Amino acid sequence: MGNRRRSCSKRVTNTLVAGALVLGGSGAVAATPDRLYQDEVADEAGSVEADELTDDGLHGFIEAAHEIQSIRAEYAEKVSEAKPSERAALQAEAAEKMAEAIEDQGLDVSEYREIGWLLENDAELPDRLDRVAATES
Repeated sequence: MGNRRRSCSKRVTNTLVAGALVLGGSGAVAATPDRLYQDEVADEAGSVEADELTDDGLHGFIEAAHEIQSIRAEYAEKVSEAKPSERAALQAEAAEKMAEAIEDQGLDVSEYREIGWLLENDAELPDRLDRVAATES
């Protein structure tokens, strides 16, 4: 079971942090993976501290990230097939849906980004996220 949990963690962390969509950036769906990462997480720690996060908040982060991944997949195809003049509108629509997905989980976009930042910069939070993700299965 430990390997399953670790595998789940790697998938969750990669999906949530590195693979999630830009929220509010101009290159929402067509951005490079590096750009996606830069826009997904906060530039620095904000008002959220890792020890202040509840398991419910982390669960919301996981749920929002899964929804964002679905939105990303849906809109990546739409954007790649769209005329250049239509791409910006589609990217804005995708960003709006992603923000709604986050807010539906009781978080705001800045909190979501800060959690992403903390996942990369707090030594204990990824393991805690793993435990929360494992309770979902």
